[in-house]
Amino acid sequence: MSENITVNIKFFADLDQETNLLEYDYAKGLTLELKQGTRLRTVLKSLDFKKKPQHIFFSGSKRISLLKKLKDGDRISCLLPSGGG
Repeated sequence: MSENITVNIKFFADLDQETNLLEYDYAKGLTLELKQGTRLRTVLKSLDFKKKPQHIFFSGSKRISLLKKLKDGDRISCLLPSGGG
């Protein structure tokens, strides 16, 4: 029997507009209950997230790929890289 996990995803720089979400709370993000072993790519596809090469993803302070299997309590950040000089 597979266990469910709970993860939180936050979209920054208005990236929530790249999804099918009708309402999004910028302060709280999006909390989802998923099957254990679900990959980030699967979650983003279910949200119709329009992934572009410049999007980057973090779990905590570590950069992650779309192939990461999510774990209970993961806090995922989706953002655009920034730079300056």
